[in-house]
Amino acid sequence: MGPSCDVTSDQLKLTASPLEHFAHYFKLTEDEAEDPEWLFDWVSLKVMHKSFLDSIVVELCLPNSQYSKQILLQLLEEATTESRKETKRFPQALWDAVGDFSVGISLQCSSRVDLTVVRPGDR
Repeated sequence: MGPSCDVTSDQLKLTASPLEHFAHYFKLTEDEAEDPEWLFDWVSLKVMHKSFLDSIVVELCLPNSQYSKQILLQLLEEATTESRKETKRFPQALWDAVGDFSVGISLQCSSRVDLTVVRPGDR
């Protein structure tokens, strides 16, 4: 991911991690030498499969997800369309962060397409 996507990914993680609904998937570091930061509680992530919506949001927050962010965002869009009632569990701040992340991913993808279409020797 590019720098802008890293920022929006961090924003998404920082928005989701303290929410009561997602708190058990994350833990705050307690290392006194460093500033506290949110990390994934890998043990708790194993129960994530109980909610498809939760699993998509948390997967978007994972730093090295094996799934494409574009595909995850498409799945999230489809999941929210299918179960509008489920989306009401989450605050607007989370959806705002998801939207920012989506824009960052879209911009990154469009810049990759531009680079492949216009090569320096093709002028």
